[in-house]
Amino acid sequence: MANALTRVGALTLNTGENTLYSAVIDTANGYAYFGTYSWPGIIVKVRLSDFTRAGALTLNLGEDRLYSAVIDTANGYAYFGTETAPGIVVKVRLSDFTRVGALTLNLGENLLRSAVIDTANGYAYFGTITSPGIVVKVDLSTFTRVGALTLNTGEDYLKSAVIDTANGFAYFGTMTSPGIVVKVETNRRPAAPVGGVFTPVNKLAILAPYLALIGLLGAVTVAVVTKRRRKA
Repeated sequence: MANALTRVGALTLNTGENTLYSAVIDTANGYAYFGTYSWPGIIVKVRLSDFTRAGALTLNLGEDRLYSAVIDTANGYAYFGTETAPGIVVKVRLSDFTRVGALTLNLGENLLRSAVIDTANGYAYFGTITSPGIVVKVDLSTFTRVGALTLNTGEDYLKSAVIDTANGFAYFGTMTSPGIVVKVETNRRPAAPVGGVFTPVNKLAILAPYLALIGLLGAVTVAVVTKRRRKA
């Protein structure tokens, strides 16, 4: 059969490079990166052209159990989410395969088991294994946490995720019975769950009462000064 699947081979990694829970691929440069469920986490680099282990990067103490990962091939970085409390996002530069830094999330933003990336707008979104689930937004250009969205009661344990960057939505799947798919709008700051009503803010309308009060006080002041001068 022309479309039959064929097993080509297998690559056994080194001792200690166990339980590969996360992975990303850079097809342009011909490498894949696998994250281990270990203490600390290890990222293993695999050369695709000859299907060989090209290296490994052991992360810092506490950067454990690499359960989620996303990649920004245009800028040359990968981001791995840890299954720790709170969760940690580790940034890795692909060009020299080095750890650039780590971002520790807020208390309660634990166990990052799902993640998606919007490279066009420069954000990544990490889902937590908490009750309810939390979606944490990370600015990739500054590598900072810029917001978080706590989902509704019962929308727990965000185990899977996909993103539609063209239309500005991400979808997170829960580890519940039955499962729930939560739709999140990503092109607002902060990210908002779909279903609410967005009301534009008219800054001039907000300031109008204060401007009127300032004008009234000014008029009263002028009147008082004028009256005093007439008496003098």
